[in-house]
Parts: sequence; C-alpha cells; structure tokens
Amino acid sequence: MSKGDAEVTCAIKGYVATIVFANPRQRGALTPELLADLRRILRDLELRFPNVRTVVLRGSGETFSSGFALDRFPEPDELDLQDRIEELCRAIERSPLVVVALLRGVAIGAALDVAAACDFRFADQDCRLGITPARLGILYSAQGTARIHRLVGPDAARRLFFTGDLMTAEEASRFGLVTEVGATPEDAERAAYALAVRIADRAPLSVSGSKRMITAIEAAGGLSVADAAELHDLRRSALRSPDCAEALTAFSEKRKPVFTGEEKTGVHG
Repeated sequence: MSKGDAEVTCAIKGYVATIVFANPRQRGALTPELLADLRRILRDLELRFPNVRTVVLRGSGETFSSGFALDRFPEPDELDLQDRIEELCRAIERSPLVVVALLRGVAIGAALDVAAACDFRFADQDCRLGITPARLGILYSAQGTARIHRLVGPDAARRLFFTGDLMTAEEASRFGLVTEVGATPEDAERAAYALAVRIADRAPLSVSGSKRMITAIEAAGGLSVADAAELHDLRRSALRSPDCAEALTAFSEKRKPVFTGEEKTGVHG
C-alpha cells in the first residue's frame, strides 16, 4: 500500500503481538475495511500463533483514531444490527488473548468503543476521549452504549453521550474508562507493554479462562431480542433525520451544525 492508504500491520515479539492500524488521511478514522482487517488479524493470531498471549492495539503516529470515517456512514436501510464495529468489539471481548489498547492523541466514537472492548486502556495525559453521537445526530448501537455504560457508570455515560464533549485521560481514568495515565506517550507505552508482558508470563489457560468468565458475567442479563430490535430501529430513524444530514454537511463545510430535532423521514447525504 502507498503511504497515504489505510492499513493494518502486526509484529510479534516473544509472547506479545502489536497490531497497528493507520489511516493518516483521516486522523486514523476507522473504515469498514480497517475494521475487517483488524478482526482478521486478531483471528489469525489466535489460530496460527500459539505462542502469542497478549496483544497491544494502537494507532500509527500521534493519534489512536478520530472515530468511524464519516464519509463511510451507512444508509439507514443498510444499517446492520451487528455492524463491523460491533463485530470487532465482540471478537476482542471473546478472544482468548488479552488485548491492551494504547491510546494517543484522540480516541473518539467508534474508536473509543473498540478501546472499551479491550481488556485494558493506557493513555498519556494529553489524550482526549469522547463519544460524539450528539454532535452527529446519530445513535450508537445498544451494545456499544452498554459497553461504555458498564465501564463508566450511569452518570458519566450520560455526560459522554448527552454532551458529546471530550474528556481528558485523567478524567476518563477516574471513571474507569482509562486503566492508567502516563505523563508522556512514552510513559504510557512503557506501562502498557509492561502489563502485556507480565500477563503473558502467567499461566495461559488460567488467564484466558478468567477472561472468558469475566466476559460472561458482564454479559449476563443483557438486552432481549425485542429490545435490541426496537433500539436498532431508533438508530435507523436517527440516520434518516435532517439533523444527521446537517451534521455531515456542516462537517464537510467546517462549520458548527444547527440542529432542529425534526423527526421527518429523509435520506441522509
């Protein structure tokens, strides 16, 4: 691939694999292809590299990711109940490998959802994190919303989703969204890899079994099929809304969107 293209690479050192995704033209924005590649590489590590026990997931350069690529928004009728974002998140949560997210620059929207699916999140003090559907006129998936809610609790979840504001890594750490904050990117990187190596040195079956137990416990009492379908219809309605179209137009015109809250049906551009 050329330097400006989106790509995913993987390197292995001892028991620890490092997965790096890059989309420099869009500040690390996640495309459907990047999400699929990340899932494929994680699965490849599970099946073909038995010595790998932990994974560090990171963006390239100075940014983790600005979120899902806005130019790749699905049409309302194309919105799947389990999209590429959720497929990757579930793959991370169900993987026997312990996954550590190394955050830098920004981790916004879908990127923060992916990071929340990881077992740990390390960031430096200059990193900013946020969930921004209120700025885009959209709704997150029920699964992604539940994932953030589980990590940060009801008050912080409401603040994140209702305002769309970005919070510092220090603030995020107080809510449990960030595991540890480093004074510099290098400090965060050292701490992330130190934990990855320490976990990789433990009994693999015990660690993977404990991860499976914890994941099952957290998933207990989840949404019913009917509730999930109803919430999914809300997401489609939001994608059809004039506010969503206005947000995308304002983004391309580099201006602040003007939201009206109208509910009339329309196809976003």
